[in-house]
Amino acid sequence: MKRPDPRQLSGLILKPLRTLGFLLRQRWRRRKPLTDAITVTGKDTPVSFRELGELYETLHDVAIRDPLTGIYNRALLVDRLKQLLVEYRRTPGRAGVLLMDLVRFKYVNDLLGHHTGDLLLKQVVERISEALRESDTLARLGGDEFVVILPDTDSEQAVQVAQKIIQAMQPGFEVNGHKLSASVSIGVTLMPDHADDVDSLLRNADYAMYSAKDSKQGYAVFDPSISNELTLARMTLDGILNKDIERNDLFLVYQPVLVLGTGEVSYIEALVRWRRPDGKILLPESFIRVAEKSGFIKQLTVWVIDTACRELAAMQQGCPGLRTGINLSMYNLHDASLKARIQDSLEQYRLDAASLLLEITETGVMLDPDQVIKTLDELAATGLQLSIDDFGTGHSSLVYLKRLPVHTLKIDKSFVTDMDSEEENAFIIQATIDLAHSLGLTVTAEGVETAAVLNRLQGMGCDYYQGYYVSRPMPMAAMTAWLLKRRELLR
Repeated sequence: MKRPDPRQLSGLILKPLRTLGFLLRQRWRRRKPLTDAITVTGKDTPVSFRELGELYETLHDVAIRDPLTGIYNRALLVDRLKQLLVEYRRTPGRAGVLLMDLVRFKYVNDLLGHHTGDLLLKQVVERISEALRESDTLARLGGDEFVVILPDTDSEQAVQVAQKIIQAMQPGFEVNGHKLSASVSIGVTLMPDHADDVDSLLRNADYAMYSAKDSKQGYAVFDPSISNELTLARMTLDGILNKDIERNDLFLVYQPVLVLGTGEVSYIEALVRWRRPDGKILLPESFIRVAEKSGFIKQLTVWVIDTACRELAAMQQGCPGLRTGINLSMYNLHDASLKARIQDSLEQYRLDAASLLLEITETGVMLDPDQVIKTLDELAATGLQLSIDDFGTGHSSLVYLKRLPVHTLKIDKSFVTDMDSEEENAFIIQATIDLAHSLGLTVTAEGVETAAVLNRLQGMGCDYYQGYYVSRPMPMAAMTAWLLKRRELLR
C-alpha cells in the first residue's frame, strides 16, 4: 500500500474518517447492518472492517515513519527511549544510543541539489541498517541526523557498532551521476549511565558527536568529566559570525614549512584567527564549520586570499621569493569565481602565481572527486601550486590521487606527533612517503614537535616538515623578523 503524504492526511483521510466514525455510531445505535452502504463525502462507499484496519495501519505507519527514508521518525524514537528508561528503572540494564550526522552534508544539498541529497540519505540509511541487529532501532531525527538504539549493549559493544557504521560508509556512493563519499560523526552514550531522561540523553549524545568531529576515529563516547563549554560555544557560533566580513576581528598568522635536511624555508602557511568581542581568540576548527554551514565561507575565503597576498607582497620586500600557503574549503572548489578572485589579488599585489600554494583537504577531494579534479586542473593551469592537506584521514582512492594535479601531500599531524612511540603511525607515514614519491609528489609532515620525530622523518626520506619544534604560528611582523633571522643563520 502506498504511504500517503502526511500533508494530505487532513483532507484525504482524517476528515472522511471522522465522518465515517460518526455515521458508523449512528448505524450502531439504530441497529442497522454495518454491511450496508454508507454515504461519505457525498458518495456511497462500501465499508468493511478489513478496509478500516488497513486505513488504521496506514495512519499508524505514517505517524511513526520518516516519509523520505522509511525508517522510524523522532516520535517513535522518543517513545522507544522512554520505554527503555522505564524498563531499566525496574530491571537494571544498559542500552547504547548513537547519534550521528553526515560530515559536510550541507555541501551536497547546496552544490548538487536537494534531490541528490535525498538520494544520498537513502543509500546511507541502507548501509547503516546493514550494520545493525534486528533488535536495534534506527530513526531519523531530521535533516542528516540519525539515532540508533542498541538494547542490552555496554560501552565496548556500542563502540564496535559505531566502528562498523563508519566502515560501512567508506566505499564511495554513486548518486545522480556523481561519485560521492559520505562519512559520519558518531556520539555514543549509554542509558541510564549518562542520563535518566530522553532530553538529557540526546543532548549528551550531541556533545559527544561534536567531540567526534575532532577525532580521527570518527566517534566519541560521552565523558561527563569534560566541560561542555567549548562544545556549546561551537554550537552557538552561527549567531555570532557577522556576514559583514569587515565587522569580524579576523587576522592571519603564519607558520613556516621547512626543507628537511637543509632547514631552508619552503613556504609559510597562512592561518586565520578570529578575535571575539570578549577578547578570546578562536582557532579555525572552532568556526570554519559554522562558516561553511551559514554560507559565510565564501566571504571568509576571499578575505583570506586578499589579506595573504597583500601581506606576502610586503614580506617579499625583505624576503624575495617567499611563498604563502592558503587553505581552501571544499565549498570554494565549487565557486565559479574562485580562479578570478585569486588572479585579481595576484595582479593587484604584483605577485606570480607560483607565489601561492593552495591546500585542500583530502576529505574535500573525495566528496566529489570528478568535479574537484576539473576545478584543480583549471587552477593548476594558471601556475598555482596545489597540495592535499591532512592526508591519511579521508580514505583516498589511488585512482583519483593519480589524476589530481597536485604537487605535494601533507601528512596529518595525528599520525606525525606520536610516530616515535606509535609504530603503526610510523608505518603509515613511511608507506605514504613511498607512495607519494612513486607518483612524483613531495611530502610534508605537519605536527613535528620533537627532535626524535624530525630525525626519524629524515631517515624515511620526507621532504618538508612543519610544527612547534621549529616555530609556532605568528603574526606578519614577527614572521618577517623570524625569516630574516633564519636567513642569517643559514648563511
